[in-house]
Amino acid sequence: MTLTDLFASTTQMNPQAIALSQAAGPAQPRRTLTYEAADRAIQRTMDHLLDLGLRPGEIVLVSMASTMEAPVAILAALRAGFTPCLVPVTVTLDEAASVVSAVPARAIVTTGAIGPLRPVEVLRAAAASSGGPRFVLAFGERLPAGVIPLDDVLIRSADTGFEPVDAGMPQRPPAVLTVERRAGRILVHRHEQSNLVAASLLTVLRSGMASAEPVLSTLSLMSLAGLVTGLGPCLLTAGTLALEPLFTTASFLASLSAHPRLHVVVPGALEGPLAESGLSASVSIASALLLHRQGVRLDRVPGLPAARFPVVDALAVGERTLLVEARGEDRRPALRLGTIRIPDDIGAIVVAARRHEDGQLDVGGVTVSTRLDENLRSDPEAFVGTGCSVTVDETQRILSVRN
Repeated sequence: MTLTDLFASTTQMNPQAIALSQAAGPAQPRRTLTYEAADRAIQRTMDHLLDLGLRPGEIVLVSMASTMEAPVAILAALRAGFTPCLVPVTVTLDEAASVVSAVPARAIVTTGAIGPLRPVEVLRAAAASSGGPRFVLAFGERLPAGVIPLDDVLIRSADTGFEPVDAGMPQRPPAVLTVERRAGRILVHRHEQSNLVAASLLTVLRSGMASAEPVLSTLSLMSLAGLVTGLGPCLLTAGTLALEPLFTTASFLASLSAHPRLHVVVPGALEGPLAESGLSASVSIASALLLHRQGVRLDRVPGLPAARFPVVDALAVGERTLLVEARGEDRRPALRLGTIRIPDDIGAIVVAARRHEDGQLDVGGVTVSTRLDENLRSDPEAFVGTGCSVTVDETQRILSVRN
């Protein structure tokens, strides 16, 4: 099962359901795309890439903000059989050059501007200085000369007369690459689509997501965490992915009011503000997933004792994997060392975590990535080191993770 399989299934069964939603700005209606319209946008983006002469298996750099164009670009690359390499829009010129040097990409799909950021200019300059991709495609206005504009794929996506598209996938589905920035190094991770689906299923189960319930994500889709807490769960449940391009309290509250019941995905640092705002008592929130990263002290999080909905903690171990667990009655983070299987007890190991004798965190399971500078693991359930130290209590509850 792949991400493109899941999208195609919902498009066939319910083409008029809302697939993507995006805050458009103060006093402006939200932008939305149905599964039918998104399918057309994906197909047209894919056609642009194929017109460049790219072949299945080749790599396309994708660097997008949290807009509807991001999942369109990712799914277009996958549908065409290309391997998308997801690059954060915040990369510096030096970091972008390192990515271009490490990944033999043939094309770049990005955006013109996000606030003060100009991803198209950064990536184009990196490609020019490193002999990287010749082709640069971008969404947005006022694009530099020589950049292929993509805005027409969304403008024309409202055509009527839906016809299912034959994706023409290769025998082996392409993987997804993500970029980790650590201690001045660029590390590129490979994720098989089936493993992303497994990680997304864990999010669905821990968050209690039901069919067609929307997910409001404030995370970037240019990361493992963004994919398996937002896009993947929505594709599994045939739901709506609501995105926040530039997060503000006002836009977040407006997004909450736009949906009667939704699952929210936010950085763990927002736990305190959520509690102080009174949103922990909101009846509009079906669940809240809090994303933590290395450096977090889980034993010091403020907690959401008044929450009227399930609270789930997710710990991103770089771009290696994601540990996910729902909180218990004490409303404190319940992430522990151990093994998670789906189905419980008898299924494949989705993710496992242990503390090595030197205090380092090791992870294993099918959702653990392989870096491009590593050999593919013959045993997907074997443990690998993360380069992070972990502290736990007597019940193996994780207290902190540090680089």
